[in-house]
Amino acid sequence: MNGIKFAGLALGTVAALAACGGGGGDGVGSGDAVGTTGQLTLRVMDAPVDGATAVNITIESVELKRSGSDTVKRIRLDGNGQTINLMDYTGMQTLPLFTEKVTAGEYQWARFELANNATICFGPSNCSNLTIPNGQEIKTARAFSVPSSGVVEYVVDWDLRKSIVMSGSNYQLKPVLHLRRYSTGGVVSAGYIEGSINGTFLNSCANPGVYLFPIDGTIDDIHAGDDIITTALIPNNGEDAAGHFFFGSLEPGQYKLALTCDANLDDVTQNDSTVTFHATVLTVTVPTGGGAGFTAVYPFEVLPLSW
Repeated sequence: MNGIKFAGLALGTVAALAACGGGGGDGVGSGDAVGTTGQLTLRVMDAPVDGATAVNITIESVELKRSGSDTVKRIRLDGNGQTINLMDYTGMQTLPLFTEKVTAGEYQWARFELANNATICFGPSNCSNLTIPNGQEIKTARAFSVPSSGVVEYVVDWDLRKSIVMSGSNYQLKPVLHLRRYSTGGVVSAGYIEGSINGTFLNSCANPGVYLFPIDGTIDDIHAGDDIITTALIPNNGEDAAGHFFFGSLEPGQYKLALTCDANLDDVTQNDSTVTFHATVLTVTVPTGGGAGFTAVYPFEVLPLSW
């Protein structure tokens, strides 16, 4: 594939709202306030980490903190929790964790409680423990809302490239979670950006990576306080997938794409002056429930939309 396309998903009913997820809910703190309810589905996905083939975690429960209240609602996942390989859920592949009736209104965050059995693998027989530092909370930083008598879905992107760090010879999980709206009222609003790098340029780009930024974000490498939404390391090995990249489950709006050939030098724990970006920065618009095209500028190539 040679080009860039970006589109919202086709409008339609989200069957997973009624069929997926599961678990019991209970109140923590002062308990749920009396009021109307709405239906909330929470999904998970991830942006892959360099070289890993699996990142396995067990989510035991999810806590939801209402804004302006001491109320924290805990939703326990079935049995002993849900064990998942986050690497299985990239692009537009998401996993619904639960669908639950909750008190309508604003929520401050969602927090994940994990079992102490996380691992990271770099092949079938090359796995290591993935520890969570003491006091490290695994929660979203963005507020969200549940409409009264309505239905809403959100997806939490576990940005693994930012979230997994080395401490000595050990791997640690310090999750960077991005919460985005996925659908409202059973209609999917999330979209995606898909594209590829010019083949000629790719041949001279040793370690290509595409970085996604909000429209007002500053183009820079991964470090504390950066504006990066997510990144994609680009295959550069002569295979069919060479040059291809995909960003899924994005909210409608404008974004910027920046290309680097120094992705291997990007240490997520610090600002790296050795990571430079191509002078061409693309602006793209992800629409709601539709597609759009534009004329890209080298080194990106355009792909005419097929719908």
